[in-house]
Amino acid sequence: MLRQSVLYCLVVLHAIGVQTGSANTTHNETSHICNAFINSPRAEISCLRDKISTLIAEIAYLKQRDQNDILPAETSCSDIDCQSYINSASQHVWKGSKYMYVREWTTWYDAEKICVHWGGHLASVKNEEENGMIEMLTFDSLWVSIGFNDVKTEGVFAWTDGSNNTFTNWRSYESQARNGRDKNCAAQDKDGQWWHENCYMKNRFVCKRPATREEMQPRTTSRPRTPEQRNINAQ
Repeated sequence: MLRQSVLYCLVVLHAIGVQTGSANTTHNETSHICNAFINSPRAEISCLRDKISTLIAEIAYLKQRDQNDILPAETSCSDIDCQSYINSASQHVWKGSKYMYVREWTTWYDAEKICVHWGGHLASVKNEEENGMIEMLTFDSLWVSIGFNDVKTEGVFAWTDGSNNTFTNWRSYESQARNGRDKNCAAQDKDGQWWHENCYMKNRFVCKRPATREEMQPRTTSRPRTPEQRNINAQ
């Protein structure tokens, strides 16, 4: 049933792409790679999702093609209510950094705006331990956006917070695939592996910034005072 639904979406999206005159070069390349690597139902679903992502990106590109730059230049929250995303998020401190996990779905670009408004950026990942921490933090999501991207220079990935590229965790299929113009942003799946993602696809996301000294202090709760203690303090 799931496969039939996905295939139906592919047919509809492909029809839209043809009607708008969209080029399907990237779609054909993805199909070739999928046909070469499919060996399980799970891999087939992954490939179908990639095809859907490619078609959606082509539609988004056509909508933006009359502009000199298809990437949004605006980095403020003038067009979205960033604070509402922050208010609904869960926040966690881990090893000197504070993470904000937002369960609302939005594009990679808007996610970065929200993170900047919060005082950070989309999360960077320095090592396997941090990658595992984010995987556990987002256990209830299939995919979450992170800050790794090659938006500025095709094929040259960088973190939005300027961190050094000391670690990557691309899934095995992604290491074979070309990301192309339509897949310039990274997303982490529920197993902690990274995907080349269409930046206009809406996902949940994780922000990161340095934690303050107060935020790194362990929380303490005071015990209720006994009647004897209250009498002593009253004297």
